[in-house]
Amino acid sequence: MPILNPDHLFQQAARLLESPRSGPARQVDLRRAISASYYGVFHMILAAAADTVVGRGPRFHINDARSALQIARSAQKDWRAASVEQRDFFLWLLLFRPRA
Repeated sequence: MPILNPDHLFQQAARLLESPRSGPARQVDLRRAISASYYGVFHMILAAAADTVVGRGPRFHINDARSALQIARSAQKDWRAASVEQRDFFLWLLLFRPRA
């Protein structure tokens, strides 16, 4: 999977949020802006992880990779079992700090 430039995705989201020529913003544009924002964060983290693993990170062993795969599969299973509301809540917690 190619790693996209997060800044490009954030710029795309910003363009979609610019004032429309007439009327309220279209739902499709708002959804795409939210999606591009999420993907921007995802690719920012993915790029940082790739830099760490490839460039200057620790050396791993086969058991480390097996453990990572097991954890990832468990997370996928939990994600699929979660309700839409639970998924949305989790994503909001990842992206936005709770108000104090």
